[in-house]
Amino acid sequence: MLYDGARVALALEEYAQHLAQNSSHPGLGHPTLNLGKVAGGHSVNIVPDKCVLELERRLLPGEDGKQTIADCQQFLREKLGDSVQFSFEEPYLIDPAMETTREAIIVESLARAQQEELGFIGELAAVNYGTDGSKLSRVGIETVVCGPGDIAQAHTANEFIEVEQLELATRMYSRLLANWN
Repeated sequence: MLYDGARVALALEEYAQHLAQNSSHPGLGHPTLNLGKVAGGHSVNIVPDKCVLELERRLLPGEDGKQTIADCQQFLREKLGDSVQFSFEEPYLIDPAMETTREAIIVESLARAQQEELGFIGELAAVNYGTDGSKLSRVGIETVVCGPGDIAQAHTANEFIEVEQLELATRMYSRLLANWN
């Protein structure tokens, strides 16, 4: 029991490799599994009574969140057998992937607004970001993710955008809304 958390973490690493080899999407590649937080124990000289691992699993379009949890549990049971006791708590969030076609009206309208206001059309690409846009997409609203700043600075300790980038984005969004029919 002393190293059960480590055994589960190593099995999760193997599961992430399994996902990378067995699932793929043409624009997004393979699904990701991130062991983002490990917690447990009370003091360095006391054997911990539990280890809590917090995971993030990015879904591909068409995947079911609850099924992916069941698949992960099954993999761990098969890998670890009865040698390690583990359980999954209710997920913090199950957010389905979204997929908007290049031919969607919102995509074309945004490209036109970018060209008219900014003088260029941004790169159209599939990305594996988590976004609230998936909630809109889930109910049938065509959705794109487009915003100011550099994605490399998003969700970091020093996240920021330049004021000029915010102003440009505001003008682009205004143009998009003004042209919307």
